[in-house]
Amino acid sequence: MKTRELSYFDLFTTGVGYLNRVTEVTTEEGTPFLAVKIAALRGRTTNVKKTYFDATVSGPQAHEWVRLLADDVAHGRNVLIRFRLSDLEGTTYFSKHESDEGQARVSLRTRLIGVDWARVDGQVIQPERRHAA
Repeated sequence: MKTRELSYFDLFTTGVGYLNRVTEVTTEEGTPFLAVKIAALRGRTTNVKKTYFDATVSGPQAHEWVRLLADDVAHGRNVLIRFRLSDLEGTTYFSKHESDEGQARVSLRTRLIGVDWARVDGQVIQPERRHAA
């Protein structure tokens, strides 16, 4: 019997940005997942712009980092990460906020597959920190 080799086209995005809104999401099926919002930095350092990603956390390495940093995010600290994203997809929606209600918006959805480093309020954080507490 001949086995079929599976092939994929991968779309990866890397960057530096702020980790925000760490959320444990429970679905009707009961399979919870971890979701985050990332404010990715772009442009000149003298005129920084942000692009926002809504990401599902995927893989043990990314989960370890997000769980390590979740308390810092919850307490309003500046959590800067170097991230790796996969499977970026744009979807449209209509705003429900009073200031721009009914306006078409784009949501960039993706999977957070890795974190290379993190800084909390400027201090470098290592994954081993959680074991030292």
